[in-house]
Amino acid sequence: MLRLIVFFLLMAIGTGLAANAQDFRVLAWNVESNRPGQPPVSDAAVIGQQLTALLKDSATQAQLIALSEVEPKTIETFRKAAAEGLGSEVDCVSSGSGGYQDTDTLVLIADKSRFEISEVAEVHRFAGISANFVV
Repeated sequence: MLRLIVFFLLMAIGTGLAANAQDFRVLAWNVESNRPGQPPVSDAAVIGQQLTALLKDSATQAQLIALSEVEPKTIETFRKAAAEGLGSEVDCVSSGSGGYQDTDTLVLIADKSRFEISEVAEVHRFAGISANFVV
């Protein structure tokens, strides 16, 4: 009997959540960080303008933006571009490590009108696998 009650309770909760769920989109972009001592391959200002334009357009607007190979000094450029494109405040978090000798990072930007980044944990090792090339 208890199982049946739990089952119906879960069904009622699940149905309520589904009725209130909203679609969302995720935009993932490798912005190609510039490696130290090498010629630049990307321009954060140009990519920021492109990001703003994509997020302003309802056909390409996303509520979660995942950027890879971000130079730490350009994070604020991308955060501002996303906020401008979405027309709302954004929440932003970056990884503590990244690729190419840890000179770049991963960045997650969330539309605060839809999402909140409430907790962050970065996995460096899992099941014997070294993540992000951290040694």
